[in-house]
Amino acid sequence: MSAPRPPAETYEAFMVPFRFRPWAAELLERITLKPGIRLLDIACGTGIVARTAASRMRGAGMVIGVDMNPAMIEVAARAATEEGLDIEWQVGKAESLPFSDGSFDVVTIQQALQFFPDKPAALRECFRVLIPGGTLAIGIWSDLEKQGIQQNYAEAVERVTGSASMHVPYASVTEDSLSGLLSGAGFGNIVIDEVMIELTFDDPDNFVGLMVESTSAGVPTMHGRSDDERVALAHDVAREMAEAVRTHTSGGRLQTRSTAYLAVGTRSQTQ
Repeated sequence: MSAPRPPAETYEAFMVPFRFRPWAAELLERITLKPGIRLLDIACGTGIVARTAASRMRGAGMVIGVDMNPAMIEVAARAATEEGLDIEWQVGKAESLPFSDGSFDVVTIQQALQFFPDKPAALRECFRVLIPGGTLAIGIWSDLEKQGIQQNYAEAVERVTGSASMHVPYASVTEDSLSGLLSGAGFGNIVIDEVMIELTFDDPDNFVGLMVESTSAGVPTMHGRSDDERVALAHDVAREMAEAVRTHTSGGRLQTRSTAYLAVGTRSQTQ
């Protein structure tokens, strides 16, 4: 196996089209993207929610993406430029957003709330930067057992490394606890749906290697692995997952499911 690309680049090339672009579309279906709105995408990664929103708005508004990982922001900015999108990118943390009160009409968080060390503080920051009547939309994975081949991957990584690092993104909240977090931060009109979608990937033989490279960028407990360590891990995890990959492959395409809570809340007009 050749040396892998930088994790953020593989995340954009593989994880975004396979997993996060479909979920970005699902999340944004729950938001009204009116002309002229100001949208903030928190923990944006390589910016697929921000880019999808900007593309739908066709320049009739303002979109900003913020992420604590400079490498992700660099890839996001390059991708947006290639797509002809006018988006502002900043390095920053959800718990201390570098924006004034009431700066945005919409805030989005896709598959990142589970990694925030202080979820209530981050959600209070979302509330602060929204205008009265503004909308917060969140996507967050539900139970690992509802994630298809992602469950096989998490369990294989645990067997190989002795660490349950890839279990961390899943089931960090229940529907009730997520509702409690949102209401505790001041949000009302809360609607939470558990949604399942089907995902496909047309290169099953390279699935595991790309997963290891991508999660080295997106999951904090996988950060900091050297190229050699990632190659070795991919080899060992691929061996562990060979049967699962075969089971999920049909007609030369890997097919699996993905399940998440999609939550929307609003800041009251009087707050």
